[in-house]
Formats: sequence, C-alpha cells, structure tokens
Amino acid sequence: MKSEKERIIEMINVLNETAKGNYDIQLESSHQEDELSQLSDVINKVIDSLKNQTVRLDYVDQRINQILETIQHVANGDYSVSCNLSIEKDIFDALAFGVNMMKDDIKSGIEEIERKNKRLMQSNKEYKSLHDEYKSQNRKLLLAKEKAEESDRLKSAFLSNMSHEIRTPMNGIIGFSKLLKNPKLNGDKRQKYIRIIEKAGHRMLNTINEIINISKIESGLVDISIKEVNINKKIEEMYQFFKSETDKKAIHLSCNNKLSAQAIIIRSDEDKISAILTNLIKNAIKFTNQGEIIIGCISKEQHLEFSVKDTGIGIPIDRQKAIFNRFEQGDIEDKLAFQGSGLGLTISKAYVEILGGTIWLESLVGKGSIFYFTVPMQH
Repeated sequence: MKSEKERIIEMINVLNETAKGNYDIQLESSHQEDELSQLSDVINKVIDSLKNQTVRLDYVDQRINQILETIQHVANGDYSVSCNLSIEKDIFDALAFGVNMMKDDIKSGIEEIERKNKRLMQSNKEYKSLHDEYKSQNRKLLLAKEKAEESDRLKSAFLSNMSHEIRTPMNGIIGFSKLLKNPKLNGDKRQKYIRIIEKAGHRMLNTINEIINISKIESGLVDISIKEVNINKKIEEMYQFFKSETDKKAIHLSCNNKLSAQAIIIRSDEDKISAILTNLIKNAIKFTNQGEIIIGCISKEQHLEFSVKDTGIGIPIDRQKAIFNRFEQGDIEDKLAFQGSGLGLTISKAYVEILGGTIWLESLVGKGSIFYFTVPMQH
C-alpha cells in the first residue's frame, strides 16, 4: 500500500501529464475511504471529461476543415469534391448537405451560363459572317455599278466614234460618186475623186474588219494558223509597206533589227504578227507629226522582243493601261481625238496573248512612246 506522500506525488505527475495533453493516464483506485481517494476519483473524472471534449473538438475541426476544403474547391471551379455525410446526422451533416446543394446549384448555373455563352458566341459568329458577307456583297455591287457606269460611258463614246468612222467615209464615197457623174469632169479631177473614194472605202473596210475581229476575240472564235515565219523578211515587208506613208508626213522610218543577218525562222501565226505590227506602226504614224519611227526586234532567250518607237504626242501615265481596253484611245472623249475605232491595241493585246507573249509600253507626254511585245520562238 502506497503511503500518503507517494499518492500525492502520483497525483502531481498525473496532473502534469494531463496539462501536457495526455489524457490516457489515470490515478489508480486505492479502495480507501479517505480524502485522497475522493480527490483521485475527481481527478480521473476530470481527465475523462477533458478526453471526451478533446475527441469532440477533433471531430468538429475535421468536419469544418472538410467543409472549408469543399468550398475552396468550388471557388476554384472544381465541382468534383463533395462533403461526406456521417451517420450521426448532426449539425455538421446539415451544413455539409447545404454546401453540397450549393455546389450542385453553382455547377448547374455555371453550365447553363456556358451553354448560353456558347450559343451567344455562335450567334455572334453567324452575325459577323452575315455582316462580312453583306459588306462583301455591297463592295461587289458598288464595283459592278462603277463598271457598268464605265462600260456605258465607253460604249456611248465608242458608238459615237463608230458612227463617225462609218458615216465620214460613207459620206465621202457618196459625195464624190455624185461628182463623178458630171460629164464635164476632166480626167485629172476624175482620178483625184476616185483616189478619195478608194481611201474612204479602205478606211471604212478597216473599221468593219476591226469590229469583226474584236467580235471573234470576245466569242473565242479566233483561228490560229501556225507555220514557219521568216522574221527578218517580215520586218522588211513592214518597213517597205509603211515607207511611203511616213514619207508623206516627212517622218523618218527606220529599222533597228538586232537579229542576225541570216534568216530567223520561228513557228507562229504570221497573220497575227503582221496584224500586231500593222496596228502599232499605224498608231505611231497617226500620233506622230514629226521626228522618226523605229521598228525594232531583238532575240531574248526563248522569245523575240519586237518594238515600235515614235516621237509622237505620248500617252499620259494614268491612261497607259486603259488604252489596251476595248473602245478606248488615249482620250476618247477629247473633241480633238484622232480618227480610229479605238480597237487596234485591244486586238493587238489579244493576239499577243493568244501567241503566248506579253505587250507593254513606255511613254512620256510630248516625247513619244515605245510599244513592246514578245512572241515565243516555238509556239
């Protein structure tokens, strides 16, 4: 049996352990009915009470932490975590159930918002597509309107020009034919009137031929006849053909043929090459009042480069592309516009492209122009 002192020391040790949070140690029962035994019983009951409270606090702390953790996951957008429910059905279960319900409501709300946003984005995308399509169609309509207005302007100018090109020589033919009926007309005048009629007839025939040619080009009915062409001979023919015409205007006509002296033979459409050179040289003569015209040709790799240079009136920069369009001259609406259908360069450009070449020009107003075009050596 322990002495009273030992029992007191034991009580002190147990109390010290309890103060440290150790509730698993208790005082032994002495089976004595003294005051120390009663005190020991009281201490043991206090330790049991503290132990029970500590367990409860741990439970409360665990449940609260779990609820807070679930709320944190929801706040971060993670709806996969839920609060666990116990079998005790206490206040923490009610709180956990409420948090789970709140999480599910938030999740459903977010999903609904996302669906609405998705539908809204799709609607915005469709609206943007429709808006872009509307703007594109509007631009196309404006462009078509401008082209239609430009086409009307050109057609009106062309029809006016064609009317002049046909009526003028026709009036000359009719007028001088009437004069030829005069029996008193002497031989010299008769020959003069016949030459005027012939010139007017050629002018009208040329206009009609150009209208027919441009119609064939527009409908894709241009015939191609590929055969051997002697280029040196062709340039000489062009020179001889136009020499008398340039002499009448006191314009010096020359050739700058840089091909070898031997015959240069290529396979191409001779008639198309002749038509291109004829149109370019005619234009040079028409728009040159003094100076010179030079017909040139040079061999470059797999093609020949032809050129027709003049010292004429030149073409403004803003009109240099337009002159290759149908029905246009350098300035077709100018009251002083030179005679002609305005189809020559359009026909020439089409023929060059049919032969597989390109055509371009260099020009300065008041200085003159150089027209270039290429033809492949083998078609």
